Amino acid sequence: MRLEPARTRCRSMQKGFTMLEAVVALAVFAGGAIALYSLYANNISTLIRAGDVIRQEPVVRQAIERLSAMNLREEGSGEFEVEGLRFTWTARQLGPYRQGQNQTGLIGGFQLGLYAVDFSASERGRTLGQYRMRLVGHQLVRPSFADDDPNP
Repeated sequence: MRLEPARTRCRSMQKGFTMLEAVVALAVFAGGAIALYSLYANNISTLIRAGDVIRQEPVVRQAIERLSAMNLREEGSGEFEVEGLRFTWTARQLGPYRQGQNQTGLIGGFQLGLYAVDFSASERGRTLGQYRMRLVGHQLVRPSFADDDPNP
């Protein structure tokens, strides 16, 4: 009669996994799958936001040019559309209007005021970005001498 070590005898009697081992393995797999899915979802949303920013950057530049051309003293808010994006904007005056100067430092023909302009870009009801900038508003208070001269 030959005696085998206890370890070998137990190993030969056990076939397969116990229920507890299977549940633990399933829980570890589920945790890893959830982590991978959340990483995937975050990457997809980041790619969508990056695509929005890349697509709207040249359009936002056009919107800034359009806002810069407006006389903010006459218009305080509004909406306009550029290449399919709707821009909504509001401007608020930050201080009183001050007398402007010409290139030589003498009193100029305009009064100037500083405005804070908030605007947002949206597409099909979804806000793509919100922006803030400062612009100078102007008002002509006296014509220049060159404008008075009928013979330039």
